[in-house]
Amino acid sequence: MKKLGDLKIENLQSGDKSLFGYCVTQFIHTSNITGHFMGVSGDAYIDLFSCKEFNIEEVINIVNQYFHPKKMNKHFIIRDTNI
Repeated sequence: MKKLGDLKIENLQSGDKSLFGYCVTQFIHTSNITGHFMGVSGDAYIDLFSCKEFNIEEVINIVNQYFHPKKMNKHFIIRDTNI
């Protein structure tokens, strides 16, 4: 996956401190990667959307390497590109 442009980072500020966190988006040549990182709860939501096939296990290994999650829920949708 090759990045396209700079990483976009937005601070999620709200009157509700439980909603404080960050939203990040990285456009890639085949689509995008987004993440929502919640400060108080420590929850993170990472989405990788690509029109090109990629190694799911490699993505899981990278998330584990950089974020060290205590637990991880994974959901994958494989789309048929032969429509």
